[in-house]
Amino acid sequence: MCSSDLCAMGKPEATEEEKRAYRNQSINSSLEFIALLGRVFDVEDRALDLIGKLRARVEAVRARVAGRPAKKVLIAYPGMAMMNANGLPAVMTGGIYDDVIKAAGGVNAFAGQSSDTTRTLNTEQLATAQVDVLVVGQFTPDERPEAEAAKLFAAYPHWAASKSRTYAVVSDGVYLGPLNAVAVEKLSKVVHPGD
Repeated sequence: MCSSDLCAMGKPEATEEEKRAYRNQSINSSLEFIALLGRVFDVEDRALDLIGKLRARVEAVRARVAGRPAKKVLIAYPGMAMMNANGLPAVMTGGIYDDVIKAAGGVNAFAGQSSDTTRTLNTEQLATAQVDVLVVGQFTPDERPEAEAAKLFAAYPHWAASKSRTYAVVSDGVYLGPLNAVAVEKLSKVVHPGD
């Protein structure tokens, strides 16, 4: 048994529907995965209760930022530079990343790009990106995200985020899983502070 959003992961014979679901993961995909885990471990009521609470937290943020101008947000994982052919931080775009950013009141700086962007992004593309808010992903516990943010601000001083020193730190809240609400709440406070 697999969640339809995960069926294509590592499955050579994945159907087109499974591949599409994998590409289009969203916060809702995380909630469906929690429901699946609830069925597997025979705790469906607890899973449904958790889903309701998480959905309410995300919807509260969506309501708070509704109608606000969407700021350009860049999610970069410096510790995952091995994923990029040019040694740049892994920049996340598409699917669930875009959905988390949108729920927080922003738009991905690389919206509309495929997940291949993580692998193929070059220095020129990163340098010309419009970035109002930098999100530094912490890949391992020993990383220092504040120092990584400072390095990126120094490397790309023309970003609006660099000029204002606007950034947030996330770990796995932007991935498929139970922490999307935490990331949405955290990002919204930086994307739309004081709202």
